[in-house]
Amino acid sequence: MKASFAALAGTMLIAVCPLAMAASSVDLAVTGAITPSACMPSISNDGVVDYGKISMQDLNPTGTTSLPTAMFKLGVNCEAPSLFALYSLDNNQPSLNQYFVMGLIDPTNWIGNYGLRLENIVADVPSVFAIYSTDSGANWDAYTPGWKWGTNTLTAFGTASMGQVVPTLIKDVSLDLLVEPVIFPKDLIPVGDTIALDGSATFELRYL
Repeated sequence: MKASFAALAGTMLIAVCPLAMAASSVDLAVTGAITPSACMPSISNDGVVDYGKISMQDLNPTGTTSLPTAMFKLGVNCEAPSLFALYSLDNNQPSLNQYFVMGLIDPTNWIGNYGLRLENIVADVPSVFAIYSTDSGANWDAYTPGWKWGTNTLTAFGTASMGQVVPTLIKDVSLDLLVEPVIFPKDLIPVGDTIALDGSATFELRYL
């Protein structure tokens, strides 16, 4: 897993003075912040689930085949209450999607996918719930029951404040991360080829 680090704040001015012409300028601002505390994400079982070898004969010919749901403990622990979120990346495909790719047949087709659900959130702040943003934190919405954590999505934890869903300061939080994989119909999978299930996701800690 990765943790992001904020850049050192500073400002730099570039002046452009062409020959005897009147001076003109453009501004470049380099901004950021040093956080007073550090946060560390963690996941149980090293974040690995292995379904072993699956026979082609056991797959549904025309419908999807669901694999057993796997559960991980996902947590974030900070030195002090902090504003943070976890950003989800699908290492197999870059676009915004509700599901993650599991096993590539070719660059544009895959053998199946998996969804991620968040349950049993426990934090040092009472009554928190999971919230998400798909526009870099400009807007936030609350996860509804059964809603999946999609790719390229910020997930944070908040409380309803003045009628708005916003992230809140949290020191420690843990939850159950449920992985729900499905394999596409057997008829869509090339015969005679061994195709690896190689779902790969990264959850990057970002300070808000």
